[in-house]
Amino acid sequence: MGNLVLFDKRKRTIWQSFDHPTDSLLPGQSLVSGRKIVASVSATNRSQATILPGILTRFSYNELKVITDDFSSKLGEGGFGCVYEGTLRNGTKIAVKHLDGVGQVKESFLTEVKAVGGIHHINLVKLIGFCAEKTHRLLIYEYMVNGSLDRWITMKNRENGLTWSTRQRIISDIAKGLAYLHEDCSQKIIHLDIKPQNILLDQYLNAKISDFGLSKLIEKDKSKVVTRMRGTRGYLAPEWLSSVITEKVDVYAFGIVLLEILCGRKNLDWSQADEEDVHLLSVFRRKAEQKQLIDMVDKNNEDMQLHREAVTEMMSLAAWCLQGDFSKRPSMSLVVKALEDKSKSLGLSFTLWIGRENRPVKFNATLELGQDGNLVLTDSDGTLVWSTDTIGKSVSGLNLTEMGNLVLFDKRKRIIWQSFDHPTDSLLPGQSLVSGRKIVASVSATNRSQAQFMKIGPDGHIKVYQWSEVVSDLLPRFVDKCAYPMVCGSYSICTNNGKRTHESRKAADILDLAPILPGILTRFSYNELKIITEDFSRKLGEGGFGCVYEGTLRNGTKIAVKHLDGVGQVKESFLTEVKAVGGIHHINLVKLIGFCAEKTHRLLIYEYMVNGSLDRWITHENRQNGLTWSTRQRIISDIAKGLAYLHEDCSQKIIHLDIKPQNILLDQYFNAKISDFGLSKLIEKDKSKVVTRMRGTPGYLAPEWLSSVITEKVDVYAFGIVLLEILCGRKNLDWSQPDEEDVHLLSVFRRKAEQKQLMDMVDKNNEDMQLHREAVTEMMSLAAWCLQGDFSKRPSMSLVVKALEATEFKMVVCCKLYSKW
Repeated sequence: MGNLVLFDKRKRTIWQSFDHPTDSLLPGQSLVSGRKIVASVSATNRSQATILPGILTRFSYNELKVITDDFSSKLGEGGFGCVYEGTLRNGTKIAVKHLDGVGQVKESFLTEVKAVGGIHHINLVKLIGFCAEKTHRLLIYEYMVNGSLDRWITMKNRENGLTWSTRQRIISDIAKGLAYLHEDCSQKIIHLDIKPQNILLDQYLNAKISDFGLSKLIEKDKSKVVTRMRGTRGYLAPEWLSSVITEKVDVYAFGIVLLEILCGRKNLDWSQADEEDVHLLSVFRRKAEQKQLIDMVDKNNEDMQLHREAVTEMMSLAAWCLQGDFSKRPSMSLVVKALEDKSKSLGLSFTLWIGRENRPVKFNATLELGQDGNLVLTDSDGTLVWSTDTIGKSVSGLNLTEMGNLVLFDKRKRIIWQSFDHPTDSLLPGQSLVSGRKIVASVSATNRSQAQFMKIGPDGHIKVYQWSEVVSDLLPRFVDKCAYPMVCGSYSICTNNGKRTHESRKAADILDLAPILPGILTRFSYNELKIITEDFSRKLGEGGFGCVYEGTLRNGTKIAVKHLDGVGQVKESFLTEVKAVGGIHHINLVKLIGFCAEKTHRLLIYEYMVNGSLDRWITHENRQNGLTWSTRQRIISDIAKGLAYLHEDCSQKIIHLDIKPQNILLDQYFNAKISDFGLSKLIEKDKSKVVTRMRGTPGYLAPEWLSSVITEKVDVYAFGIVLLEILCGRKNLDWSQPDEEDVHLLSVFRRKAEQKQLMDMVDKNNEDMQLHREAVTEMMSLAAWCLQGDFSKRPSMSLVVKALEATEFKMVVCCKLYSKW
């Protein structure tokens, strides 16, 4: 029955847990007389744990001996110990990492649990639990069927070697995982040991980063950190010699791994007959200088040979990541953007300077199109670097081919100059060229056209032609398919979960574990919460399932306590919310700190958001400190990133189902976070649709709710409504409007769009919004895109993020959206 009973020598009951529902001791813990026990919701085979995915399971050493068959099935071996295969009672396979030693092992254990215990991402290996018993330190991870990447890179005789498309996906997976660690966690995490052995592959050959034992966690506001050298020889960036490092050491290591994947060989291969070929990077430099990179493509894989031109183009990305000056390497989010670019425009712009390291182009170099039609690259001091040498010839237009070749030609379409004849002369796409004006050199691209003819227009914009017919300005060229030529972005993020520090521990445990296990939710008693909230006296807000109260922990930290009322529906809402948000961590989701499930009480404890919900800020009319245009843009981006993460980057797809301003909370810096997951629906990745009862808030419900067969696009629709509210500074349903036609914001939007009077809708109560009304009306086209009646035509939230993160952001009214609602 699960009742814990304490009794004396005469077998008389002294205490039993059934008399104290909040004092329950979870199974799997060893009791020793006189020692204290820490309350924790963690175990190996616990029905409660299955509904609390944010909780790490605590295993006993004896349990792990049984699970691993006495550590008999070794999967691999590393610097701090071995990894063994194990099987839980329910048949689930796991990987058990047994750390050996004392001092270094303690540090590695703490580091790894700190780093990966509180973060969740589809491209990071999931930490399931741990064991810290006496001197034993073990970590329990999800089992990865296809092992580590190094086994696959060098396979020569296996027919099932990695295809080019699979390698592309693996490269993208690694990049996304690193971008998440570097930029989107509450603390920046530098892995410090990226190598093929630490990249694991699941049954579908999706890649996940593992082994965080050497990682370094630094605060967001710190750009550099001093630390002892750590990592693996052959993957260490040059700046390790100074011990002052940044996240760019991971970028360098990624560059090496990228080369290994493309070339199908180890970084350091001592089996090579020629000593010059032992180090892959040396071979890469030599082949680049000799313009023989195609020779490096994996010779043992037929599919790689079929795509060797595309593979050599990808090598330019490795060159970008491997620059000696760390400041010139890209961020991992920029790498993700380059990889997600469908037009493959990353090509020559990165191999540009590999053969000219003795004469690098400075950051503030300029590219000038002279009145004589000559393109000239000049250093900041005026020194000529190169020229297209087209003097005396009339340049009529540009042609950027699918292969990345930039061609200048005259009015008769005769080629005057092409970049393929000058490997260091590449011009980046997406730039507005004006005769006689200078352009700052940049390694970025917003225009992704393929084999399109571009011409410099009299207004300075590049016009896109199909050789004989004008299509439109560069950006509107893409609207027929509702696909914006925007730079992509990484949007899979996390945050460390909060937790309460307990005053006591088992004496047998050396480590003070709870403060460093961010994956563990704190379980509060109802009486504790009454004290913390001053008997629920400070109400912050009210919703469909109950009220939210302000509380203060002993250490002074403010929290928000959500008190769920009722019985049946409340139980369902409680389980849904803990399932949804308990096991995920993202910088744009409100952090779940803990819970209370005592008798009929159901409460959820969240981080406190100083500036409350977005709805209070959208409609303020008289406050001087209203939301500026730039703040609103950031809020819109934050909401989009949070939804993209829920839809695409969790192990299960999470549909929120109740996106509205009341469920968007703002912190002290007006960063937005999505809250209230009580109505959410979790569905498996391989399912595109789900049948469910109608839920949500009137005014934010997509048309397909009438069929009860819905997808994540219902959240996209609701996002479109919220976006309009933010831009217009009014509620979706505003019954205070004197004209009945103006009550529903969406109706007004349709009418104004047809009348071409969208500018009238910009928030009239905010001076800054009025100053930027042209940009605001352009943003309204994104709302229109999200609000299409046919859900299949709405963008994914990741595509919305890409549009918002574009370097040259310009939205256009597209696809005759307004007439199709």
